Amino acid sequence: MNFPKNSPAILALSYDAQAILAGHWMFGAKFTLTMGNQKSQFSPRAKEAFCDLVSAGIILDKKADDGYAESRTYSLSESGKGLEFRKPITWVEKYGKFSITEPITD
Repeated sequence: MNFPKNSPAILALSYDAQAILAGHWMFGAKFTLTMGNQKSQFSPRAKEAFCDLVSAGIILDKKADDGYAESRTYSLSESGKGLEFRKPITWVEKYGKFSITEPITD
């Protein structure tokens, strides 16, 4: 499928990675996502998508400044801020409906 306003670097990503990118950063490069990783963690599907986004240099993975060793903060990298990515709502409804987190059970 060919969507308008998507950089080739975006289209090269998995649909899951594109869905996370569109769902969290479509409306602004200043948004961040912090995972505390005390009670919940990324689902396996989301973890793989975030790894893809970090590996592609589109988002940054940094230790969160909240006092918890496990916490991570994700934000767009400088190169990620320069990419065009837009998805129609029908695309998001089709490919973006999956759980980002799951409870940590020990």
